[in-house]
Amino acid sequence: MIKKNIYRYILIFLIPLFLQIYSCSTTTELASWREQTTEDSTFQKIFVMVLIRDLEYRIILENKITAELNKAGVNAVQSLKKLSPVERYEKDDFDTLLQKNNFDGFLMIKYEGSIEEKKNKEGITYYKYYRKFSRPTRRKGYIESHKIVIFESVLFSVLNEKSIWAATTKTNDSSGPEDLAQSFCEAIIKEFKTCRLIR
Repeated sequence: MIKKNIYRYILIFLIPLFLQIYSCSTTTELASWREQTTEDSTFQKIFVMVLIRDLEYRIILENKITAELNKAGVNAVQSLKKLSPVERYEKDDFDTLLQKNNFDGFLMIKYEGSIEEKKNKEGITYYKYYRKFSRPTRRKGYIESHKIVIFESVLFSVLNEKSIWAATTKTNDSSGPEDLAQSFCEAIIKEFKTCRLIR
């Protein structure tokens, strides 16, 4: 009898825990614009720069996006390997860097902010509703905060210095920089392939 009660309490504790872990997953929504041209513009070598003040996030995002681009057959280099994160550069510095290293694309990813969303996670049926208000109860539905992280990404052609692709992404439920970077990069790489910007 005691063992049964112990197992029952363990299950009561573990089931909500598993539900909480597996009910949320990181997702990235993407809305993009592509310059209309008569021919496809595929890029071979892209310089990647993330414009965010948090250095930890910048390092992780730059590393992840360049790694994923390299996997896709593009020679990608993160800005932190070429430029200081604290120094301010002039246009001539960028021109020299991009031309000297034969980059044909420049991907800039800018942090646009975060939104906190409050969502009530307790599903309720009519009978639960009745029981809840027909007598006093201490049980409450839990409210969970979901952070939506917004980035604006723009791909420039080094040849004419103009943007040829831009996107706004909204990443939900990221638990940290690694989680955010993974979901964000998957969405960006998929879109690059769909738009035939990379092979």
